[in-house]
Amino acid sequence: MEYVIRKAQSDDLGQIIVQLKRLESFVDMKHSLYSGNEDAELIIGQLIKNNYFLVAINESQDIIGLIAGLLSPHFLNKKIMTFIQLFWWVREDMRGTKIGGGLLDLCVKYGKENADYLVFGLGPESTVDKNVLLSRGFKPGESHYVMEI
Repeated sequence: MEYVIRKAQSDDLGQIIVQLKRLESFVDMKHSLYSGNEDAELIIGQLIKNNYFLVAINESQDIIGLIAGLLSPHFLNKKIMTFIQLFWWVREDMRGTKIGGGLLDLCVKYGKENADYLVFGLGPESTVDKNVLLSRGFKPGESHYVMEI
């Protein structure tokens, strides 16, 4: 399968929202993260414009994977830049290919060039083996727990 990884563009909004809805349905959550196209377009549009957001596109120009993160000063020391992964998603029928690794490698490269710390997470429902991160130099950090009210 031929694919290209590139920076997300505002023209990708519709397809990005479809994929993020798939991601949301994959994760067991009590509250929907999706509040409608208007909010989603505004928020995703800002992510595309102001942060690091990549998409993987197949020959038919369909988005088959995406990854995004933001660069921010550390909350205790503004001289330390932190790159935080927001989400990483590969369409279900494209898993087991090199698309996820390609997205991750470019995201990590950007983080290394622009930050002092990279923070990536894998949710409990993730199909990604933690060795994918460990083999790229990540080490386990703190664990996060979520309580939905």
